[in-house]
Amino acid sequence: MVNKIERLFQDGPEEYSCDWIKAENERFRRREWEAKYNPDYAAAEDKDTSPSDLAKLSKSQSPAVRENVASNISTSEELLDELANDGDKWVRCCVAKNPSTSPETLDRLGNDDVGEVRYQVAGNSDTLEDTYQRLIEDEASDICLNVGRNPDAPDRIRIQIYACTGWPPGDLDDISFDPEIIDELWNDADARVRRGVANYPRTKTEILDNLASDTDDEVRFYVASNSQTSLSTVTGLCSDSSPKVQRVAMDERGRRLSENLYKISHPQSSED
Repeated sequence: MVNKIERLFQDGPEEYSCDWIKAENERFRRREWEAKYNPDYAAAEDKDTSPSDLAKLSKSQSPAVRENVASNISTSEELLDELANDGDKWVRCCVAKNPSTSPETLDRLGNDDVGEVRYQVAGNSDTLEDTYQRLIEDEASDICLNVGRNPDAPDRIRIQIYACTGWPPGDLDDISFDPEIIDELWNDADARVRRGVANYPRTKTEILDNLASDTDDEVRFYVASNSQTSLSTVTGLCSDSSPKVQRVAMDERGRRLSENLYKISHPQSSED
C-alpha cells in the first residue's frame, strides 16, 4: 500500500501497527500544515540557507523543521552529529539518510534503539564497513536486507545476506554479484563470507566442490543444499562428519534422484 507514510522513507520497514500508522498519518498532516504556514519549514530544507541559520533552525520546537535541517545536504557534519542525538526518531532517521553525515556519526546511529534509524544507516553509501557488518547481522530482517541491497556496501558484506535462512521466495532476487566477485570471495578468511558464497544460487559448481571440504560446518551445509552443487559432491557430503550436513545432503540427493527418475519415466513432460 502506497500512502503518505512512504513519502520520505521509501522501502522502509514493512510491518507497522495500526497505532504506528495513525501516528505517522498525523505526523504528515502536521508537516503539510507547516509547509503551508511556517516559513522556517522552507528555510530549513533550502540548500542555500546559511550555516548559521541552519544552526538556529536545528533548535526549533518543530520536529518537522528539525527533520528538514537533518535532511538538508548543506547541513554541516558537526550539526548533523548534534542532530543525531535528537529525541525525535524521524530527525535521527533524516540524519542517517543524509549523504553529508560523517561515517563516525553513522556508526553511532547504527546502534540506535529504533529500527527505522538503523535501516537508513544500512542504506547510506558512506557507512563504515564495520557498521555494515553489524547491520547485516541485525535481528531485524529488513535492516540486513537493506545492507544486501546497498550497491555501495562492500561485496564481502553484502554476500552474507545469503548466509541467512528463512527468506521468503523472491526476496533476494535483486541481490546479485558478478561471477568475478564470487571467484574472489569464496576463499575469504571469514566463514560468514564463505557461507554466503556457498548458499548463493549462482555460485559456480567448481567453487562449491571446493567449499565442500571447508572446515566450517555451516559452509558445507549450504554447499549440500545448493542446487548448483554437483551430485557427486552432494553424495560425498551424505557421509559428512556433521549430522546436520548429512541430513541436508541426503535430502538433496534424494530430491535430485527423484527428479531424474521422473524425467526418465515422463520424457514428454521434461521436454515441455
